[in-house]
Amino acid sequence: MNGASYSMRPPPDALSEFKIETSNFSAEFGYSAGAVLNASIKSGTNNIHGSFWEYIRNTALDSKDWDPLTVPKYIENQFGATLGFPILRNKLFYFGDIEANRIVFGSTSTSSVPTSLRQGRFTQLLNPALTASAQPIQLYQPNSSGTANLQCPGQKNVFWPGQFDSVALNILKLYPSPNANGGNLTNNFTTTVSDKSNTIQWDQRVDWNISAKDQNECV
Repeated sequence: MNGASYSMRPPPDALSEFKIETSNFSAEFGYSAGAVLNASIKSGTNNIHGSFWEYIRNTALDSKDWDPLTVPKYIENQFGATLGFPILRNKLFYFGDIEANRIVFGSTSTSSVPTSLRQGRFTQLLNPALTASAQPIQLYQPNSSGTANLQCPGQKNVFWPGQFDSVALNILKLYPSPNANGGNLTNNFTTTVSDKSNTIQWDQRVDWNISAKDQNECV
């Protein structure tokens, strides 16, 4: 019933009774370290009966968390209905329920993206306050085995225009610009993306009342 392991999960309006077993389970449940929750849904009666419900949650009603820049999107509509009625009075009865849940939610994440000085300029690595390192980070010329500092002209950690790779420049254009963490090189981009979770479930049963002493159920 908690969503971890169940054969069916009827909505509350469809429940007739439930039973919690903590030990001496029957063979169909085997062994469990916790409890087993059995639930039974309602049956039809001689009178037509049913219900309808809807639960609504919307972003406009939510408050902003302390770290996101905006309120993450969360829209939920959970709705359903139950219906029971007689097929043959005093003998044959039907009951069914259905419930759907439609959720659109946004999750906020923080990552690191290249800074605005991404066109071959890595001068920010020389500022320990932006890199959270103990000392400036010095880059070296490619294929120099760490013997020649990267500089152009006189500026450390800067590539010459002729060293630019066109493919790398096009890939860098796909990255968004930093929007957080005060210009730091890490954890400098916060975004909220939306995802969906749509579910639908239903139950139905037919009860045949043979006599006052016998009753058959078909699910």
